[in-house]
Amino acid sequence: MNGRIRYLSALLISLLAVSCQAPAEYTVRGVVRLDGQPLANACVNYLPVSGKPAIATSDDAGRYLLQTPQGPRVPPGTYSVVVTANSHRRLDTSSVIPDRYGRPDESGLRITVPSQGAEAYDLELISR
Repeated sequence: MNGRIRYLSALLISLLAVSCQAPAEYTVRGVVRLDGQPLANACVNYLPVSGKPAIATSDDAGRYLLQTPQGPRVPPGTYSVVVTANSHRRLDTSSVIPDRYGRPDESGLRITVPSQGAEAYDLELISR
């Protein structure tokens, strides 16, 4: 009987330890290109099926690193991706990429962050 209580106690402690672990999250980065060229200052949004979105702004080389309010970590799952980029000329707010990339149902960009870890997720956009 004493052995059975120790076994059940050990099992309960193991289950509690496993259930207290934080869910896996990953660093997600990539490069945004328009017609094969790096796209600077693009706003990249990963929109999950459920949960909070992750966002990034690309640098001069088109590189982005997704951020959430908790930092640069993204949970695994499937995301619709939208990208917007406006002209940086004074008083010109026109988009430098087709409007479809700014709409999740039309962008054609879907990313799955695998549970075994993130990779580089490059986004290839076409201007026509």
